[in-house]
Amino acid sequence: MVKEIKRFILRVKFFLRHPVKSLRYFFSYEKDYSKIPFSLISKYIQDSRLIVEAGAADGVDTMNFSLEYPNSRVVALEPVNEQFRYLKKKFADFKNVEVYNLALSNYSGIAQMYLGKSDGHLGGLGSSSLLPPDQHSRYFPQIEFSEIQQVKTVTLEELLMTESQVDLLWLDIQGKELEVLSCSKETFRLKVKVLHLEISRVPLYVGMPSEKEVRQFLEGAGFKCVEDRIGAIAGNALYINHRFFPQES
Repeated sequence: MVKEIKRFILRVKFFLRHPVKSLRYFFSYEKDYSKIPFSLISKYIQDSRLIVEAGAADGVDTMNFSLEYPNSRVVALEPVNEQFRYLKKKFADFKNVEVYNLALSNYSGIAQMYLGKSDGHLGGLGSSSLLPPDQHSRYFPQIEFSEIQQVKTVTLEELLMTESQVDLLWLDIQGKELEVLSCSKETFRLKVKVLHLEISRVPLYVGMPSEKEVRQFLEGAGFKCVEDRIGAIAGNALYINHRFFPQES
């Protein structure tokens, strides 16, 4: 009961600060409020050559990228071993999809991954993170973190060392977004055209940055938010790089 009351209070506060977004979210103005449609994303990456997805999980978004942009290379990173093996098999016949057993981080090496599980199965709605869970169970009690796995990590700078441009960087890395981007800021600023990332209003993981910190960093790096689907707890946002879209300034 206490958890339900806290969730209700959080939603009331969100409604008072963002009444229009709240109405769209609570009354199902869209089937999934937090999901940014490809029709909007395609406005900025019509002729994609390279898409990098970090945190591929079950490969649903990976599949969409492959089908929506058949002439683009889709580089999908998935650090959890079981999910990586599943993705390798799933995309074995997709010539434009490359799957790597890696996690984006602020250093290249080995790290601990806290595995999110739902109903006894790995995945946990994509909740596995390099950060230990904080208030995650308060908002998503169906997901448990009872296992840790050693995973390989790579920085964005190292990953993109031989690439000249990334048309879309898709981050679903559960609280590590700011660390990943700030440690490779120059690479991010010079090479990434469009950024899709998840942002949280509450500390779901230990040490994750606030929403304000993430937004301030992105604005300072020359990125502009063109779509905000962040609800009371978390959601997605789409940013474009002023360097590639000077007319949007």
